[in-house]
Amino acid sequence: PPSVVFHSPPPVAPKKYSLGRARLPVTASDLPPRFGPMLNKVPEITVYFWIIKILCTTVGETFADYLNSNLGFGINNTIYFMGALLLAALVAQFATRRYIAPIYWVAVVLISVFGTLITDKLTDDVGIALQVTTAVFAVVLAVVFLVWYQVERTLSMHSISTFRRESFYWLAILFTFALGTAAGDLVAEQFNIGYLNSVMLFAGIIALIGIAHFGLDLHAVGAFWAAYVMTRPLGASIGDYLAQDTSDGGLGLGTTVTSLIFLTAILAMVVYLMVTRSDEIGHNQESGSERGKPTEEARRLGWVGIAATIALTVGAMAIASATGLAKSPSAATLAEAEDAGGAAAADTAPAPAAGSPSTTVDVTLKEWSITTSVPSAKAGAVTFNITNAGPANSHEFIILKTDIAPDALPTARDKSLNESGTGITSPGEGGVLAVAKKQTIRVTMTPGKYVFVDNIVERGLVHWEKKAYGTFTVQP
Repeated sequence: PPSVVFHSPPPVAPKKYSLGRARLPVTASDLPPRFGPMLNKVPEITVYFWIIKILCTTVGETFADYLNSNLGFGINNTIYFMGALLLAALVAQFATRRYIAPIYWVAVVLISVFGTLITDKLTDDVGIALQVTTAVFAVVLAVVFLVWYQVERTLSMHSISTFRRESFYWLAILFTFALGTAAGDLVAEQFNIGYLNSVMLFAGIIALIGIAHFGLDLHAVGAFWAAYVMTRPLGASIGDYLAQDTSDGGLGLGTTVTSLIFLTAILAMVVYLMVTRSDEIGHNQESGSERGKPTEEARRLGWVGIAATIALTVGAMAIASATGLAKSPSAATLAEAEDAGGAAAADTAPAPAAGSPSTTVDVTLKEWSITTSVPSAKAGAVTFNITNAGPANSHEFIILKTDIAPDALPTARDKSLNESGTGITSPGEGGVLAVAKKQTIRVTMTPGKYVFVDNIVERGLVHWEKKAYGTFTVQP
């Protein structure tokens, strides 16, 4: 019989699979621990998330002011310091394989401060108008979202499980804080509505977003990011309302007390979440529920939250209207000036004598100077027509009589001018004016040298330090 010859097949080189493109099933047990798949790196979007987010935003506003003004760091040193802390926090966040509440929320607190400082630096120090920064940050944020979606095909917070997605996530978070700061300040500057009214305005906008999501099926991702942007000006308004002096429309708690209260509240809530794990994605998820779609229980809680927000807003508006708290400082000053016949001088200013000659001086306030239509005036009653030419900030007009050169005048701890220093008297002052607002005051001036000062301190920006002053002489 014919013999049968068996030929062995030629050797085939084993296929090499890269980790990212393997076609065969790969499980976590097949990989070294350092290459194990990451779990979702961000918390579930619950009521706890939004409460802590607003608390973090408020701390971002008040703590930045505390470092900048109270401790005298200045805007640049505060940016460097907070930038270093933020970098360390993000390194720790990226190094984890899953969501860890303390690490995540520390990063959020720090990025809220840093995002605020970016806007303050560009607006207050560089002099870029809020309209420009708001538009630029809106475009940059839109570009971040566009690139993120084009690369990952999703913007969902339920799938932050790769280094690249987490990078997009934190970049978007940074620019939401920057945009929220610019937009919130723009509203405050343009409409000058006061701290409490700002709280009610932004809370109402967030409530409308919630209604659109839970009631009109607005997409969860779009609703989330819209509300996220709005929590920045809401938290800042809450912080300003609590911290600022009562004469400026706040409650007068100060940045130190306000920061400590909110940091304590954040710590308590983060500890609670660590124990209960109620903000870990999937921990309380109903089986079979579609990601990104609110369950019936979530819808009910959402409507309760919206109703509570609206009720609190309406109640706060009623209280504000009854007590006058809603009136902004500059509006109050102007109203008092109108009631007094246009005079808004300080209590220490003597009334002009009957028949005394009157001189009119036009005053222009802007970043960063005070200019007058004439360099001097005759002693007696002087009328000052004051205009804030902006273009971005509120300004004030304070009259100081002194023989001390402006550069040698004493300063306070926060680097503002010490108006009660030796050799300084103040015959009168105007109120805080928003951009494009005007005011007229009439003050009795005696012969001597004067310095006109803008001495506002806001969010660490010291107007006096920016040399917002002008000189004037009163002749006998």
